[in-house]
Amino acid sequence: MLKSDLVQSLRRMNLISKENNFNTKVSFRSETGIELSTGDTEIGAGRVAIPASVEGEDNAIGLNSTYLLEVLGVIKDDYVSVDFETSLSPVMVRGVPADTDKQSFRHIIMPLKI
Repeated sequence: MLKSDLVQSLRRMNLISKENNFNTKVSFRSETGIELSTGDTEIGAGRVAIPASVEGEDNAIGLNSTYLLEVLGVIKDDYVSVDFETSLSPVMVRGVPADTDKQSFRHIIMPLKI
C-alpha cells in the first residue's frame, strides 16, 4: 500500500481515536483493500477506506494508531507492507524498497484486543 495514503488516513483517525487511547481497528479485505475504524467516542465514530493489495484471508486487527504513525515516519520507502498471522499475533511493518537488492526497515507492533 502507498505509505502516504496510510499516513494521511491514520492522522485523520487519530483525531477521533484520541479519546479511546488511539485504539484503531484495521480491517484487511481482499476485494476492497484496508479499512480503518474506531469505536464511538464523544466526538463520534470514524471510518476510512484505503485502496491496497491484500493477500491471504480477510482479517481485522486492533492497533494503536500512534505507534503505527511513528513507524511510518521512519520508513523512507514509498510503499509499506503490514504482515501478521492472527488478530492477536505481533504485526510486522516494513518498507517495500524499489530496489529489490536493498534491505528494508522492519518494526514489530503488538496488537490490541478488539
